[in-house]
Amino acid sequence: MRLERRVFLPGDYLIKQGMMPEGMFFITNHPGVPPGEVEILQREELQDAVDTYKRIPFKGGEKIVGEISLLRDTKATAFVRAKTVCDTELLLRDDYRALVDSKEYGALFKEYLQQVAISRGFSDYTQAMANYDRLEKPKTITM
Repeated sequence: MRLERRVFLPGDYLIKQGMMPEGMFFITNHPGVPPGEVEILQREELQDAVDTYKRIPFKGGEKIVGEISLLRDTKATAFVRAKTVCDTELLLRDDYRALVDSKEYGALFKEYLQQVAISRGFSDYTQAMANYDRLEKPKTITM
């Protein structure tokens, strides 16, 4: 398993709604450089109107995007667009599968991603943020 480094400029899409993403992205931090920021958008198709997009609450410090599609093995449920320069590491879909199927870390990694995905399922922003604060990273996985 390996991660692929990808850099996105403001306005670039990491993930596009309705497409099968390549994998999940970890937004990385470097000393002395502000962390990259993304925005999550969902397309709402309205009758007799041009497509509109709604912003989905996303905690600025969150560092993982694309996990929902991997967990559900489905197409992306939203667009992920870079707001600032984003330095990322991409975990490809096949490498994700190998990781969650591993006996050593698979169950812990999948459980952590499920917690992240569940916390994003709240429609109320305040409730979602409270849930993020309760998440703890597994002690055996460093991110």
